[in-house]
Amino acid sequence: MVRDQPSPKPDPWCGSLRSSICRGPVIELSVLGLDPAPQGSKRHVGGGRMVESSKRVKPWRAAVAHEARLAGQQVAGPCAVELDFRFMRPKGHHKANGELRPSAPRFCVVKRNDLDKCCRSTLDGLVDGGLLMDDCLVVELFAWKGYCGIGERPGAVVRIRPLGQ
Repeated sequence: MVRDQPSPKPDPWCGSLRSSICRGPVIELSVLGLDPAPQGSKRHVGGGRMVESSKRVKPWRAAVAHEARLAGQQVAGPCAVELDFRFMRPKGHHKANGELRPSAPRFCVVKRNDLDKCCRSTLDGLVDGGLLMDDCLVVELFAWKGYCGIGERPGAVVRIRPLGQ
């Protein structure tokens, strides 16, 4: 009789979706101190002008672009990108003594922080900062969002691995 045994937990940075991230040099940067902002819909303000719906996009993209410039490199070919987004938990998730409530959600499923839109704003910030020549060069993308742990600051960790030609 074969018993079900728990499968070994995969390495968090070397899962099947992240296969190319595990080989070769990786450019890593951290954008910490503010919540990642989604780049979503635009709204019409008259006179043929369109503006971002979220006021948080501009400072987020500027912070990503600043960190991208500090990397001092440019990826001009195909690459794999990994984005790890962290958001502050709402105060209602904590008890008065600071402990996490048992009812607090495990996963970050807040509608205002769509994962695909956070990826879009972050990739555009990497282009603005010159680290990526163009976001069309990203051929493999892995993104995750979650709440900050104890002592963690909101933001994102970005890992880019050039794949060669």
